[in-house]
Amino acid sequence: MPASFTTDIPDVESLSLDASNPESLGATWDAVLNNGQYRLEIRDDDPDGDHPPYEHEATGAHDSPPDHVIENILGGEQYSVRIRTETDYKTGSWLTVEEVTKLVPSGDISFDATSETTVDISWSINNEFRGSHLIYRQRTEYEYDDDPAVDGRLLGTVGDGNNTFTDDTAAPHTEYVYQVKTLTQWQYANSSVSDSAETDDNGLPHQAAPPRGWHVEIDHPSGQTITPQILDGVQFEPRVNDLPRVRVPVPRDGAYSLESYEGADMRVYKDGDRKPIDELEDIVTDPGQCELVGVGGTQLERRVGTNVIQQETYTLVGDLIAEGTDYATVIDEPVVEEVVDELLQAVETTGEFDEAFSPSAADPFEAIDDGLEQVQTLFLNDAGSSDVSEIVDTNAGSAIDDDELTDGRGRTIDEASDYIQFGTFTNEMDVAADDVGIGVRWKVPSGGTDISVTLYDASDDSAVGTIDFTVGSGSFGPTWDFNNSTFGSDWAGGDVPSGDYYFEVNGEENSEDSLIDLVTFFDQRFHDSEDSDDFANDLHEPAGHLDSPTLYARQAEIETSDAETIYSVLTGYATTSWSGTDGQQAIAISNDGGRSWTEVQNADTLETDFETLGASLRLRIAAGGHAPNGPRDDATPRYGYEPHRLEGYELRFDGDDTPLVINDSRDADLIDILVDYAERSDSLLEVRQDGDDTVVHWAQAGQRSSDRDLPLANYSVTKRGDRTLRCTVKGGGRSTRETVTAALDEDVAFAEENVIPGTETVRDVESEERYEYLRDYTMDNSSGTIEPLATGDIEDGQELDVEYDFKVSGTFEHADYDGDPRHDRVETINGLTTVRGCELAAKLIVDTTSTPRWEADVEIPAGEHVDRLLEAFDVDGVAGEAMSVYDLDVSAGQLSARLGSRKRAEDAIRQIRSTVSATSDRV
Repeated sequence: MPASFTTDIPDVESLSLDASNPESLGATWDAVLNNGQYRLEIRDDDPDGDHPPYEHEATGAHDSPPDHVIENILGGEQYSVRIRTETDYKTGSWLTVEEVTKLVPSGDISFDATSETTVDISWSINNEFRGSHLIYRQRTEYEYDDDPAVDGRLLGTVGDGNNTFTDDTAAPHTEYVYQVKTLTQWQYANSSVSDSAETDDNGLPHQAAPPRGWHVEIDHPSGQTITPQILDGVQFEPRVNDLPRVRVPVPRDGAYSLESYEGADMRVYKDGDRKPIDELEDIVTDPGQCELVGVGGTQLERRVGTNVIQQETYTLVGDLIAEGTDYATVIDEPVVEEVVDELLQAVETTGEFDEAFSPSAADPFEAIDDGLEQVQTLFLNDAGSSDVSEIVDTNAGSAIDDDELTDGRGRTIDEASDYIQFGTFTNEMDVAADDVGIGVRWKVPSGGTDISVTLYDASDDSAVGTIDFTVGSGSFGPTWDFNNSTFGSDWAGGDVPSGDYYFEVNGEENSEDSLIDLVTFFDQRFHDSEDSDDFANDLHEPAGHLDSPTLYARQAEIETSDAETIYSVLTGYATTSWSGTDGQQAIAISNDGGRSWTEVQNADTLETDFETLGASLRLRIAAGGHAPNGPRDDATPRYGYEPHRLEGYELRFDGDDTPLVINDSRDADLIDILVDYAERSDSLLEVRQDGDDTVVHWAQAGQRSSDRDLPLANYSVTKRGDRTLRCTVKGGGRSTRETVTAALDEDVAFAEENVIPGTETVRDVESEERYEYLRDYTMDNSSGTIEPLATGDIEDGQELDVEYDFKVSGTFEHADYDGDPRHDRVETINGLTTVRGCELAAKLIVDTTSTPRWEADVEIPAGEHVDRLLEAFDVDGVAGEAMSVYDLDVSAGQLSARLGSRKRAEDAIRQIRSTVSATSDRV
């Protein structure tokens, strides 16, 4: 009898939802049925995960279009839609996707009516949604970082069906803008910012400040402005590197009515001139009276985020104030000391090259023989060679002649037992498995034999990896084939570290002749097997040679670490010495840690003016294998057969001591950022008032002059004798290794001084026996000497291998230095890594502090009005010396200040450390 069975039903494999149209959701799926139907269901999701059941939406026949539009959808909600296939006998599996529908923001904000303290608002609702409207406001006279819905005041909330709101917290005669946020449980959409609306004037006249005495105005959020009664003893407190404040005594009874005014706008006048005070900060209650404490420059308390790579401090300060506030600025460009053609780094020994470039085993460079030289990155074996060092063993017979092969000769492999073993080559780099390249140049006159090329480790004759090359069909060649290609298998071996290796070529099956010409191992990072310039295939003449592949990278780059300086670098100079500047040779310098470069090709000198100031110089070189005597005709390759070699270089610069901010990220109040920058650059910040405009002033200490006389209650003047005429700066630690000859019970000098205690390792050169401190030798770390002890195991005249860490150092002496140790100074600045950098830092410290510093401690009565603290003051007893504010202390009875005639030594050193630390921290 006939058998019956039910066939499997395919499942829908893809379902996409389109929420681009408000209040509808389009569903599209792949058609997989030739019978039956599709069932579509929908669920209105709950954000807390308490979802309702799915509801039937539609069914579609197997031959109907595979799409459906779901109507009456709410905007801004998440829906889950699922679909399955079904017949009378079987149902498929559900396929579920989810989508949040489009939420159209409400808009067209209009104002129906305004009064002195109210604004009636209405707007249009542009799609059905489930949620609420949030109403925000901003005053147009203030500057905000973002729109009202982000950086404004939330006034209230109304339901999703309500499109009106009354703002009853407005102030008289004030202009506002509004924004409405449409909000659901899943998303929100903000309206456009409205046009401005201005409330009515309450008719109260605004009185000008009186021409004599103190006058204060405070604005209540309701719009009321009061002028409190002022008692005697108003104290205005100007500040440097801080916000100004004022203390206004008022009657105790009147203070209670002002409690609701804290945080309100405040204006303070003295003799008709407005002071830099804009907010009532606090009300302090004392017996008999109270004080209104006002503060100015409050926009500087806004939180800002910064991410500075490198910029002059004074320009950065101006940018931050302009972006974060609506204050004006008066920022003085610093007065700087210029330096011209200053030597920053000179490198000419192997150790110096190794220290500057730090080439790794994966870099195609090495420091050797007092230079930096390219490492060979490609090795060639010639199958037609008759040199026993080239062909170690073979049963493939003697070389045969063929004018299409290099040097006109090759070897034939035509059966599985044939092999060619090549001589050993030394690979000096670590080559990762993904970068291993193996190639063969061969020719098949007809048919041919498949071959395998195996790389062996010469230290133990173990196979590192094998590449199988297939001939395909027909004749070809001569041509290059490589691993990971159509005719060459993938490299199945691992990494190839530095070491000795050799190749063996084997036949894989009996057939016709395969003629082997060249076999190569190379690093694919530096040689491109798909580039005909990297792997030439045309001989320069019959039985001649190929222009490439070059034995050295056609162009490889390496750069030094930063040579730091405490000066700002504007112009850079590089002078280099090369074995040749032909081919792909190039030099480049950077003053911003390698983010931007100026490069010249085929040159050994470079001079450039940088676009912005930097705090360091670094050198980048590009080198390629070259032909110092032109193309050769007796070997492959004809070009690139010798390495480029850098034999020495100097870096010099023009610059000045402009303070820089380097590698600095912040998320803090703007005033805190500015004060830190001021302290690090020996600068002063002061908030002042110019009519109705708040102005932030910035200058270096002592930069601005003034002939004002201070109203002093008391002062004392001191001439400090802490001059620095000789300075030694110790920098960061470096490592070195050298050989010295022992002299028992005598000091033997190292090449370097300032050895870091405990870092030395002393061994015998031949036996590598290690000797012990105190038992076999003692050290004088500061002078960099070792004393081998006759009581120990070291013998007189013995050669010792010594490895140690030391601090680089540099010294500068003033012409007036007479050896008096009182004028000596030793400082450690760990970020400096070169002797020249230390010398330049020492010079700057001496230049800054070689003259005596006059200091004055002054007291100014509280009732006296003093401002413009950035300007230097003349103080009796210090003839010809203008004094700048360095420290300021404000108390209830007086203002106390310490003035100085020049930068303090500790300020100069802190500024240097700040610059160098930021440079060395840069990644």
